[in-house]
Amino acid sequence: MILAVVTGMLMSTGATAAMAFPTVKKLGVVVPSWSVDPKAWMLVAGLPMQQAFMMNDRAAAVGVLATLILVWPRKGEVRSNPKLGVWISLAGLLLVICGDFALHGRMNQLLADIQTANTAGEAAASAEGHTAFSKLHPIATGLMGLRMLLLLIGCVCIMVVLAPEAFKKDPNKTPTSS
Repeated sequence: MILAVVTGMLMSTGATAAMAFPTVKKLGVVVPSWSVDPKAWMLVAGLPMQQAFMMNDRAAAVGVLATLILVWPRKGEVRSNPKLGVWISLAGLLLVICGDFALHGRMNQLLADIQTANTAGEAAASAEGHTAFSKLHPIATGLMGLRMLLLLIGCVCIMVVLAPEAFKKDPNKTPTSS
């Protein structure tokens, strides 16, 4: 359940970003104090999304840790293959989230540097910041995709752990043809 909520948060944040950037560009939003930056519209759309992605990272970390605690083997309980799958996906998720925190910290600093350069009228520094940010963005997108994959694997493994009978074949049942 927790992983499903975290998955939904990630999907909705990504979908919101996918809508925000083209909308702001289409509207032609202009920030007078950033007139040196032809890509200022990206900052206008990106600043609220920056906060949304950071909240998403924090919620994901809490959700993954809570799920790890919930699937921790109890005294006398035998570890099953599905539980091992849960552990592997959750451990991977923690690594991805740590990478996200580090990467987003650098990306947030670049955004602040771009804003400072724009306000100071330093077009070259602004362009340099955009270039550096653009190099990191595909990595962040890839980590987001990896996180989504690991979340889905974790959700499936948890379903197998919680309801193993739903995934067992009934030897008395014959396949039907349509």
